[in-house]
Amino acid sequence: MTTKYKNSQIIFGTMILILVTMACGSIQVGMVTPTPEGGIQSVAENQDAESELATLEETEVQTEGEAASESDEEIPESPTAITVTAWYGHIASLPEGSQYDDFVILQPEGTGEFGLTGNNPEVEAEIRTLRDAPDGPNKYVHLWGLLSCDVDDYNGCQLIVDKMLYGFPNSAEEDIEGWVGIVTSGTMQGGLSHVFELSGEYPMWYSIHSSHDESLQTQIESLRDTGASIKVSGKLIVGFPDVNGTRIEVSKLDVIEAGSQEQPTIEPLDPTADWQVFINDRYGYKLSYPSNATITLYGPVRFSPDDVPENMTDEQYMEQLQKTFTDKLCVHIEYSLGFIYISAPPNQEKLHVHCGNPAPGAGDYIEKIENVSIGDTLYQASGSEFISGGPSPSGETLDLHNETLWIDLEDGTRITYGATPRGDANYEDYLMKTKEILLRILATYEVMQ
Repeated sequence: MTTKYKNSQIIFGTMILILVTMACGSIQVGMVTPTPEGGIQSVAENQDAESELATLEETEVQTEGEAASESDEEIPESPTAITVTAWYGHIASLPEGSQYDDFVILQPEGTGEFGLTGNNPEVEAEIRTLRDAPDGPNKYVHLWGLLSCDVDDYNGCQLIVDKMLYGFPNSAEEDIEGWVGIVTSGTMQGGLSHVFELSGEYPMWYSIHSSHDESLQTQIESLRDTGASIKVSGKLIVGFPDVNGTRIEVSKLDVIEAGSQEQPTIEPLDPTADWQVFINDRYGYKLSYPSNATITLYGPVRFSPDDVPENMTDEQYMEQLQKTFTDKLCVHIEYSLGFIYISAPPNQEKLHVHCGNPAPGAGDYIEKIENVSIGDTLYQASGSEFISGGPSPSGETLDLHNETLWIDLEDGTRITYGATPRGDANYEDYLMKTKEILLRILATYEVMQ
């Protein structure tokens, strides 16, 4: 009886406590903490707090629901990296203390700027070497790699460089397929060029042409400056003396969207308009050359004794050779720091006169191949860059650095060109001041019918 009574008291007391607590609007489990001074609030304030709490709880429930709903939707993918193929630009350094160390400025200026890094230590070392290169063969570089944006680098984008080409020559070829862009007009060496402007955020420029398909070339010319969107496939040549040092030789062209602009009339610029014209009427070709270039003609000066007929003396045979082949057998063009030799077909069969044939020497030979326009036809020139030491006119040791390259035409004509060794200029001077003009002279070469 006593135990039951005590239990009844305990139960009764507990019920009173619960009722009192509910009247105060809250239940506290555990230690009761006194309300601090200044913390007493009116009923209205408590109701406002409860209302805010309920609203907050409802918002949290809605947010959770919305998040769950959004998670069911497809999450946008991060931006895809852009494949970079022979983009042309100048590598510049940033001031000391900057967040990043270098960036590339694409050409033409205004096309874009972003950070870059090598995909291996060797490429990264090359990038560092090329920073802030002065005017010369190393100032501009062709770049290959993957470009990603929304990354921690200059302008929020970074190119991971796989390969670079720079200096002269910087020759490479690769097949391209399905490049989309437009055809615009530009100038190169003072003449009109057709430019393929790549679609996208970075509208890179490439020269575009079709040397072997006249109908494709006509189509390219008809699309110039009309705004037509096209898709091209073919071969990309890097190290070509045209827009950004490139040319796309088109093998296939599709018009995606017709142009909305009327094609402007452009008067073609001829940088050779005031040049002199040389005509080799004996061997059927002509070309133009600057007025400050000099031309020297050579005829036969040698022969093999086995070739002399029995009824002729050596002097008579030489006289006959000179009348037959004339002094236009070999044509030597000198311009600034370079030269061009044009050897007629009979001279290749029987070497009657040395006409630009490279003489052997002690030193290092670096094999070279580059693309050259002879008239309207693209040829591949081969030869070597020569580096050695030798005596200067004053007798002191002189470091020699030059090049000699040659092309054999279908009719047997051999064209040789390169740098003339001189003590008052170096190889970089030749590349900057002379080689472009030599290539322009060769581009004027025309076979006469």
